[in-house]
This record gives sequence, structure tokens and C-alpha cells, in this order.
Amino acid sequence: MITEFFAVTRTSIYQIIYDEKTGVVTLEKVYLKGKSAILVGFKMSPKWSQVVIGRSIFWDDWNSSPIAGLFATFEEAKECIESENPIDSDARWETQTRAILDSIGDTHPVFKILPAS
Repeated sequence: MITEFFAVTRTSIYQIIYDEKTGVVTLEKVYLKGKSAILVGFKMSPKWSQVVIGRSIFWDDWNSSPIAGLFATFEEAKECIESENPIDSDARWETQTRAILDSIGDTHPVFKILPAS
């Protein structure tokens, strides 16, 4: 079962960690390219909802900016954000994103994938 991955938006990399022992998910901004109201090092944990992954990441009453890609390592995530003009659901990172989504599957206790629309 996947317990850690990285999500890249146009300006940020978020590290998402699921602690199997406690059942707690933590999302931390670990990299910023440009400007954002959320600073590097800021951590969030959902209080009452699953982490839903679609065009953005959603939980409770918060959501990320649209996602360019999902990655297994920080190095891959940094390659994406430093690439020329990463866009929402960027096709250049489809293989890595699909691998993360496949690892999550449809039975993960915390992460839920929204169907593509």
C-alpha cells in the first residue's frame, strides 16, 4: 500500500504521507517556485474527510491548486516543477502520475481517486 508520494502544482511541491499505524495523513509544502500564500514547511492534516485526488487534492474544506503530476520521489517532482511551463494534468508526467494512482487503487483506506472527467 502506498504511504508517501509527491504532488506538483504550477508553483509548489507537496509531500503527502500516510501513517499506517495512526491512520493520519499529513500534507506538507516542501518546495515553492514563485509566490504562494502557503509557505514551505506548512503542514496540514485532515480532520474529518478522506484525501480526494482529482484535478486537485481535496480534504475537509481545503484544496490545492490544479495538479501537474504525482510522483514517487522528490527528485521526479522537482524535475516536473522546474520543467518549462508545467500545466494542469501535464501529459509529460502521465506515466509517473498513473503509477501513483495505480498504487493507490480503489481500496486505499485514506486516499480516494475521483474518476477523470
